[in-house]
Amino acid sequence: RSGSTWNSAVNLSQSPGTYSNYPDITLDNTGKLFAVWAEAMASDTDIVFRSSVDGGTTWTPCKFNISNTPLSSNGPNVTHANFGADVKVMWFEGNSSPFLLMVGSLAANTIAPIATILSPLAGSVAGGIIDIIGTIGGSEFSKGVMLHGVGSSPSTWDTLTQYSSPITQSVLYSWNTVGLGGGNHTLLLIANGSNCVSDSDRVTITIDNLAPVAANTIQTNPYFSPNGDLIRDTTRVSFNLSKPCLVTARIVDLANGLIRLLANGLNVPAGTVNLSWDGKDGSSVPAVDGQFTLKIEYADLIGNLGQPLMFPLTKDNQNPIIVVSDTTNIFGSVWDLNFETAYIYRDTASSVASDSLINPVFSSLLWTPRATAPYRIKAYDLAGNLETGIFVPRVVPAGSCGDADGSSDINIADAVYLIAYIFTHGPAPSPLAAGDADCDGVITIADVVYLINYIFSHGAAPCDACK
Repeated sequence: RSGSTWNSAVNLSQSPGTYSNYPDITLDNTGKLFAVWAEAMASDTDIVFRSSVDGGTTWTPCKFNISNTPLSSNGPNVTHANFGADVKVMWFEGNSSPFLLMVGSLAANTIAPIATILSPLAGSVAGGIIDIIGTIGGSEFSKGVMLHGVGSSPSTWDTLTQYSSPITQSVLYSWNTVGLGGGNHTLLLIANGSNCVSDSDRVTITIDNLAPVAANTIQTNPYFSPNGDLIRDTTRVSFNLSKPCLVTARIVDLANGLIRLLANGLNVPAGTVNLSWDGKDGSSVPAVDGQFTLKIEYADLIGNLGQPLMFPLTKDNQNPIIVVSDTTNIFGSVWDLNFETAYIYRDTASSVASDSLINPVFSSLLWTPRATAPYRIKAYDLAGNLETGIFVPRVVPAGSCGDADGSSDINIADAVYLIAYIFTHGPAPSPLAAGDADCDGVITIADVVYLINYIFSHGAAPCDACK
């Protein structure tokens, strides 16, 4: 209900021992409040006024005498018409009848101090510690105050700081907004002049001290092998940001040395952010294999920091190493720092045993094969590297070792024959052990190299290692 409550009375005249009467009050078109009254002086009565720019919470520190004549002045009446920034007042003047009817200006012939807020701008969004930049001063400056109120039209104000010296286009106050509620807040700068004229400026801004949040983080291929085979060639991460942010993402090694800057203050909207690394450094040179960390930092557009993200990465372009140590049974080991799975297959590609333990051995891969049947061993690591070997029981007729194509001669055709068998599932050597030139129990590219070395470089004869 309008008028249910009122604020406390304020003594505007502050003239003990004298009297004040005929009060009147009005607003100009800027919202400045003017209170006018007649006040007894030493030998007569004069018309005085005080003004307020914050709805009556604070008033100019002194009264301004608008009539200031030897005659008595009474019955002031303030105009309520719109005269722009000026307000007119009319009063009777004289010690006896007939009285003079006088008209004066509350703002005319007075030099106002200066109060200007340059930053933050009205309508802007800010948070944390805000430097309020502006000017307070002027030739008639006496003192001033910076007030803060909640909302765009505050009903109450709290004092941030007071001024007794002018400041020109510099920091008026460093305002710590941490702990304030979000939403609209209004700053009011008031400069009071020694002539009782004042100036003010106000801005309403939005306070936001909420830190951005990254959620729904997904990491793809933390172990990766950028070798161009399209299998885990890149490592990727994605996450959702709660608000627009500036994102910086760095690849660092175990000593926190910078390997690659993926993003540097990248301005991204709220929503999903996708980042990837191809294993190269900042000069597009492949980084050495090893362990790395993707560090992601992000802050919203006014500087609120989010919780950093860190993703461990392993770059590995090395294939597993297969070693078969038993030629009667399939028994051996697969060595790889990032070992994932190993399988044993019949040559028909039917798996007969496997081991998916994350360790560098597959000693559990035990199976007794038929004497002359070929068996493939496939070993995978977590980065997608694959090594394939062909197990060959040691049944080699005399003179056939290295003669993979059964031509009764060892030449380059045998090397080509093995390449087709290993990589394109070409026909198997007959007998199978004839292709195991280095006598290590498996048919791999090493046997091809062994034959080429024997044929062209006078290397050791096939199966010499078995003797």
